Amino acid sequence: MKRLLPFLGLFVLLSLIVACGQELHHGLTEEQANEILVVLDRNGIGASKVREEGEVPAYTISVPRRDAAQAWQILRDNDLPKPAAKGFEEVFAKTSLIPTAMEEKALYLQAMMGELSKTVEAINGVTEARVHIVLPDADVLRQELQGPTVPKAAVLIKYKVDRNGNAPFKADDIKRLVANSVEGLKTEDVTVVASQVYPDRAPAMIYFGPLKISEDSAWPFKTIVAVVALVLVILALMVVFSAKNSVMAKRELNRIRASLSARGQLPKTEE
Repeated sequence: MKRLLPFLGLFVLLSLIVACGQELHHGLTEEQANEILVVLDRNGIGASKVREEGEVPAYTISVPRRDAAQAWQILRDNDLPKPAAKGFEEVFAKTSLIPTAMEEKALYLQAMMGELSKTVEAINGVTEARVHIVLPDADVLRQELQGPTVPKAAVLIKYKVDRNGNAPFKADDIKRLVANSVEGLKTEDVTVVASQVYPDRAPAMIYFGPLKISEDSAWPFKTIVAVVALVLVILALMVVFSAKNSVMAKRELNRIRASLSARGQLPKTEE
């Protein structure tokens, strides 16, 4: 049994190396972490979500080390994790000192763009939205010299089409939504740029005996099967070799006993 310990240890070590987790991202919100879990699971990669220590809820996403490279590529193709849009609550919660008029205007503008981005992203089928707003200068003297300016806005939307192949929104509706949220902004001064995001491709599946696995996982799976088979073959050979030696030793012992008994040095014993 002692001879088998090194091989068993090697097998356990290989199993741990294969199953060892690789951290992909940390400091994620729960929404970001859940979105990553869904996309990775859809592509055949099992990921785990672990909450980090601290007052502010944050999460870490990990995957098996063998799937790390593929997981990184999947997240890159899907622009994940998406940066969380900061609304009024997030922006003004961090201001401890009294801001100047310029800083207050910038914070208000940032919060307004964040709130509008969240609103557009709430549309079913919209995967990401960014709203940029340019407000006119409040300097009366500059307006008299350069002429009056008007607020303008630009909206970038990434979306997935519905079952009929249509976009989940209309550009005019987005323009009215943004224009009605900003004082003095007209719909003709809102520009909407939309980009279609294609659905995730399901991984190619192959059969390995009775099992069905993804093509990307075929090589790691075959490697594990080969290692297990090799260990089993080695164990079987060791058992056969040990049994053979035991039989030979027993025969030699019986021969010695028979020889001693014939000489009268040892009483005969029945086998």
